[in-house]
Amino acid sequence: MTCIDLYMNKTRFVQNMPALDMEVPGIPIHPTPAGFEFDLRQAVPYYRGEPMPRYTLYDLEGELNGTLLEVEFSCIGYDVEYLGRF
Repeated sequence: MTCIDLYMNKTRFVQNMPALDMEVPGIPIHPTPAGFEFDLRQAVPYYRGEPMPRYTLYDLEGELNGTLLEVEFSCIGYDVEYLGRF
């Protein structure tokens, strides 16, 4: 595996944003002993197959360590962090 697709279920970055099921396809990953990590300067998410450049993700980085997934990025001026089980 060299790439992953990141699915974001019912994503909202700010209060007035509708909850969207968004996807960032084709994120290159780098294997680690416990999983993988990724790091992109920017990525355009998709909603229902359509690009959503308004919600471009900046400084997207993450790591899967065993079953623990950590993802960080900024979008429309807000910093977003996610930590959960995969």
